[in-house]
Amino acid sequence: MTHLLITLALAAAPHPIDQERATCLAANPSTAGMVTCEQHAEEQWHGLMAESLEALRAGEGPVTEALLRSQQAWTSYRDAEMDRMTALLDATGGSLHRLNAAGRATTLVRDRALALDLQLRSTP
Repeated sequence: MTHLLITLALAAAPHPIDQERATCLAANPSTAGMVTCEQHAEEQWHGLMAESLEALRAGEGPVTEALLRSQQAWTSYRDAEMDRMTALLDATGGSLHRLNAAGRATTLVRDRALALDLQLRSTP
């Protein structure tokens, strides 16, 4: 259900962070430039996620407790996924894998940030 809601929210219009990322990638077609764009977008998504978490943590009760447990589990998953990408990069090298790792990091944080932002906006 959450994925459906995120998909519907994304279908409406590109998020400003996505728009800025696309502009950055178009202006910086080198691997190093694209990695920098991905890292910048990831930082922006982290900011949105932090804002949403702060607002959602203001609540009390089982929903807030579940949110905190969920965020801890997500952080562990993200860290493990990035460890996997680092191991792959270390084993294979190459700029393509570096770009893939940066893109994967951005996507992980983006998806979580959007889910939390949607939860925040749909909470009465």
